[in-house]
Amino acid sequence: MLAEGRDAVGRTATSSWEGRWREGDAWTVPSDPIVSIGDRGGPEETQFVTIAAAARRSDGTIVVVDRGARVVRLYDSGGRFVETFGSGGAGPGEFLDPSAISLGPGDTVTVWDSQLFRATRFDSSGGLADMNTLDLAEVAKAVEPPLYPGGVEVLGDGDFLVRLIEKSGKVPPSGMVRSRSGVLRVSRDLSSIDTLLFFPDTAKVVVNAPFGRYPIAPPLALGPVVTHRGNPARICIGDRSGPEVLCLDPDGNRVRVRWESASSPVTDEEVREWREANLRLFGEKLSEEDILRMLDQVPVPSVRPDFSDLSVDRAWNLWVRLGPTRGSEGRSVDYLVFDPEGILLGKVVLPLIRVLEIGADFVVGVYRDELEVESLRLYELRKPSSASE
Repeated sequence: MLAEGRDAVGRTATSSWEGRWREGDAWTVPSDPIVSIGDRGGPEETQFVTIAAAARRSDGTIVVVDRGARVVRLYDSGGRFVETFGSGGAGPGEFLDPSAISLGPGDTVTVWDSQLFRATRFDSSGGLADMNTLDLAEVAKAVEPPLYPGGVEVLGDGDFLVRLIEKSGKVPPSGMVRSRSGVLRVSRDLSSIDTLLFFPDTAKVVVNAPFGRYPIAPPLALGPVVTHRGNPARICIGDRSGPEVLCLDPDGNRVRVRWESASSPVTDEEVREWREANLRLFGEKLSEEDILRMLDQVPVPSVRPDFSDLSVDRAWNLWVRLGPTRGSEGRSVDYLVFDPEGILLGKVVLPLIRVLEIGADFVVGVYRDELEVESLRLYELRKPSSASE
């Protein structure tokens, strides 16, 4: 069943309840990777501290951003180390917090530094091409308080996607709170600043802490997920409070994607991971007893959100990850795939990885072993000829 309508601004809004793929049409991803990069006991260039992003160039080489090591490394199509781009520091071609990557014409590589608010572009051979620093003070002038610019990402065309955060300075006495948030699209020369959407930020519960009232996010907290891909970029935004995602296309078209909700219960393991994460977060300032007393004030949800993550592939298909990002049972996770018009194609089962990029015939993601050691893995994405884009 497929329902189509028009939203308030006259753009197409599409809802889907059953997939278009029939038997033999479904895309599949084998469980064994065709390339795996990451050797726990190998040389430094084959070990990662924290992988933030990766992209596969037209010649099959793979560019990886190691946020922890503050470098960008290039590997050939077989996963062998080739060279390093940049190094730690604040000078030209250096990084303090490299967090995202995008590929441009001619396989140029643009790296976003979340601490320097700087986009650094390298040519195909790794030479420094140019740099562009975003002046957040200028962006803030276009935003009405208590909203202020927060996180930033670089879009494929060089423009910026700026997340807004609310800084009211007031903490409610108790209960669940969701401050305001939103996203701006800012041109690289600051000549245009467009508001794309406003939405509630991550849900938090106000607790009584030793230092006063303090908001803490519950396990699998509801909140927005923003993703983008392409040049020009398609931007998709979903609030995990329901099975719905809004995709914004460069031509002004807004596609609202909906699907049937299939709620599943929160597991004890997910709650345990949440508690352990907070014990690490507050462990240097509070005793374990004080931390547990705070966490006991947070209601644990009975069901998971309708999705945990979003990805857009190079053909502008939307991939919706079901269930939690961490703590999934088994060694695989389900994705719903919607075409650029918002029509559900079907379900794809992926290995239990954190997806970084989806191409026409591949998926790149981060795998964590039992010791939490990260490796980068490239998987084949198989598409029967009858089910290709």
